[in-house]
Amino acid sequence: MPYTRNGLKSSIKTQQLQNTNLIIITVSNNNPELAATIANTLREEFILHINKINKKKMAQSLEIMEKEWLQKEEAELDAASEKLKEHKLQSRSIEFLNSQLGKKREDLINYQSWLAKAEIDRASQQEGIKQLQETIAHTPHTLTTVNTANGILPADLQGIDIKDGTVSSEQINMNYTSLMDAYNSKTTDLAELNVQINKTRQEITRQEKEILDLEAELIRNQIGEKKLQNEVSRRESVVTLLSSKIAELKMTESINLADNNIITVSEAMVPEAPIKPNKMLNIAIAAVLGLMLATFSIFLIEYLRENGTNKSESEELKGFTGNV
Repeated sequence: MPYTRNGLKSSIKTQQLQNTNLIIITVSNNNPELAATIANTLREEFILHINKINKKKMAQSLEIMEKEWLQKEEAELDAASEKLKEHKLQSRSIEFLNSQLGKKREDLINYQSWLAKAEIDRASQQEGIKQLQETIAHTPHTLTTVNTANGILPADLQGIDIKDGTVSSEQINMNYTSLMDAYNSKTTDLAELNVQINKTRQEITRQEKEILDLEAELIRNQIGEKKLQNEVSRRESVVTLLSSKIAELKMTESINLADNNIITVSEAMVPEAPIKPNKMLNIAIAAVLGLMLATFSIFLIEYLRENGTNKSESEELKGFTGNV
């Protein structure tokens, strides 16, 4: 006898045990072997159905991850890498700036060292000039000589004063001249040193400003490059993670997850005794028994009726004979 969908559905019941993942499949049928077969077949079909759903979901997930997520992240990774490349090309590299800073700082140290030494030399020269000035102040410009020269020199000699038989003459003091030469030389050296000191101070100021500018540029480049590099690293991590997940899904796509995750605790066995009376069979038996009882009753009544008539006739005949 063929089964309809609704008829088969009405003979199957499922129940999930409370606080567990266990599902009990119960099939009611007049044929115990057929009931067990239906229950076991339903279990197998359920596993196949779950596998089919899982594979469909995995295929959809793979398509979304490959065609949408992965492609989007790869495009964003390429864009981030291009921005990082442009940043490095448009601005001076961090390596170049560090190299320039190193040279500038080294030059600054040399200038500062020279300036410190030059200021010591200047102080020494200034002290020497001061002592020369004091010495010069106490040194006469010329020296006067007096000699007795009556009748030796003519009276009209220029620069010579003849008086009372003595000759007076003035001569340039060579010591004074030497002191002045030394003074002029030292003041010239001091002036040149002052010029060098002023230039060095200006150079130090310029170097310090350039160092500050280079440090500011270096910090800006480091921040910008680090930000772009972090973005590239983040995108690379996302692409790597997505690629790994896609590989895992492709690996598990060929595995029937339901076979591994759904465990049959016990297959349906053919029952040895019915679990409840067969109402239709009982009704049919009752109907047959009722029909048989009705038929028997009819025959019994007919039999009794016939037997009752014969008995009455015998009694009447017996009485008649007796009367005779």
